[in-house]
Amino acid sequence: MRRRGILVSLLLASIAVGGPAAAASPLVLAGHSVGGVAFGSPLRTAVARLDRTLGARGRVAPTPDLANCGVTATATWGALHLYFDRGRLVGASAGPGRTPPVRTDTGLVLGETMAHARAHLGRRLTLRTNQGGAFSVATPHGAEMGFLAPSNGHPTGASRVLTLDVGVVGCPAMSP
Repeated sequence: MRRRGILVSLLLASIAVGGPAAAASPLVLAGHSVGGVAFGSPLRTAVARLDRTLGARGRVAPTPDLANCGVTATATWGALHLYFDRGRLVGASAGPGRTPPVRTDTGLVLGETMAHARAHLGRRLTLRTNQGGAFSVATPHGAEMGFLAPSNGHPTGASRVLTLDVGVVGCPAMSP
């Protein structure tokens, strides 16, 4: 019994100081950075910083088919993708999927409804019908954008954020 009490005490202490049992804070995607790593940062620097932040190693791969679209490599951690052009960070995309947890600089999260987003972003939020349904938010640091679900071409207040994108995320036909 005494041993169980010690384990419970250690677990509670771990949570209190942000140890392994603590919930991860969402990574912030902004119009000029990802998790505090600025666009323009070298690939090795960006990947090393995100590896440390996320506690996992990202998978880096060249993307020769996207070179004409401003993306020559990607780094991936679950549903988070960083995009690089000639060795420099140029953009990021998260979703579908919620691992690792992310949010935008303006507070948007995956799965959020457009009605809720409109309530806190007002006229800065623009809904579009391209690619089946998309949104964008103008910020002082650049645009936040993404695709919506369901993707029926008619976004409404009930439409939900399927992806969150900042910076260059590929060819225009692939981008929101």
